[in-house]
Amino acid sequence: ISTLLGVFLWRAESAPRGGAEEWRVVNARATRGSWRVGEVQLFSDKACTKRVPLSAASNESLYSSHVRSEKVRVVGEVRNRGKDCVDACGGKPGFCDWCGEGNACCRKGFQADPNECRRAEGFSASGHECVAIPTEATRISSGADVVFDGHWETTFEAHCPNLEDCPAGSLVLGGLLPGGTPPVRCVVVLQSRDDAVQGAKLRASVLQWPAPIGSTHCPGACRSGRYVEGSRQGICKEHLNLHGDCGSGPEFTQGGTDCSGCAKLQEPSSQVNFRVIARETSEDRRSVSSTLQEHSGNFWKSKASPLEHAGEDCWGPCISGYCSFCGEGHACCKKDWPDDMPECADATGFVALSHHECVALSQSGGVALDGSLPSWALIAAVAGPWAAICCGLGFVVCRGKACCGICGGRRKGGNSDKDSMEPKALSGDVFAPRARHAQQHDREDEARRKALKEQARKLEWLIDLSSSTRDLQAQGRR
Repeated sequence: ISTLLGVFLWRAESAPRGGAEEWRVVNARATRGSWRVGEVQLFSDKACTKRVPLSAASNESLYSSHVRSEKVRVVGEVRNRGKDCVDACGGKPGFCDWCGEGNACCRKGFQADPNECRRAEGFSASGHECVAIPTEATRISSGADVVFDGHWETTFEAHCPNLEDCPAGSLVLGGLLPGGTPPVRCVVVLQSRDDAVQGAKLRASVLQWPAPIGSTHCPGACRSGRYVEGSRQGICKEHLNLHGDCGSGPEFTQGGTDCSGCAKLQEPSSQVNFRVIARETSEDRRSVSSTLQEHSGNFWKSKASPLEHAGEDCWGPCISGYCSFCGEGHACCKKDWPDDMPECADATGFVALSHHECVALSQSGGVALDGSLPSWALIAAVAGPWAAICCGLGFVVCRGKACCGICGGRRKGGNSDKDSMEPKALSGDVFAPRARHAQQHDREDEARRKALKEQARKLEWLIDLSSSTRDLQAQGRR
């Protein structure tokens, strides 16, 4: 059992999980204005050094709460390409269903043709023929791909005119990770300094799916915008047209996004929540990185590092909240400032009340080490039960053999348990020795009795003397 327990603990901490994971980053507080995220980095260790590899499929699954619209060039399928189309199109050039929806019957360079033929492409004959007429359309996408392009200057952006428009948790960035991907244990969010001041109140989560996604294909656009999970419409499970509407008719299937694979998605089996544990401003003070990890009360935390630059103005090298300038696990806060980061609610030791200063956090209690279990915990889990088993076996063996002083001593007094249990008569005077303090008390009483007797004898002599004096005085008067 102990061996299995140790193996289980080791596997739980180090082995990739089965199924697939999904990561999410959301706003931790209601937001007003613009919420911008420049880059999201995923790591498989709490030291944030091992990047989680992302594939093209991972990028396609990215979703967001606020979609991005972009102009795209749309070319429909041309039917009867290259064939003479004048008779089939009723003797009139221009748009013609015989050439396919949105296409036309045109002749290259023929000035008498209608205006749509001036945009035609794909000519291959000298006369009128079926050709494509490109059009421009607005395509809706999640827009979340910019957070993985390697440049924090290109940002995902969501606009929030009022606080009630974007409550906590309503601004979402997320994506699926295929099965076999190392588990995510650290999330780093990069923002420009100005964007971090406005929107660095973040939290993240990692959701575990019960089984590998496999052939399930659910594009991120089908889970974005008004179709984000938890919204009134819910995930689109049919087709998404170019305008971002979900449905199943021809106007949705042609040129749209197939969302039918989203119907195979199951409910996640577990969810791990991450919180901000550190923020660091770049040397040029242009960007801020927020590190998010699972918050656990494990008792093998190390002690917090000493507070640095106590009382100093920290707004230059920091923004509000956790800041390495103040020391690991400490923060840059201003007393009673309502727009400070959530961790400033635990700040203590304010000195300067007019500006942001480096202060200690009363609830920081320590800085979490790497998420893997410490070696002593694994050793104890395996060795502890084995030690108990060995002690138990040794006790059983010693009960049947004179293999130790205790067991051997019990067997020297007789040949059987009956002999050892036979009562014996007592001989000699039996007394209960008095306690030492009781004997001392008796000696003190004896001394007091002697003193009283001596005083009594003196009193008797004085009484006799007084009587003799009175008798002599009476005789003198006579």
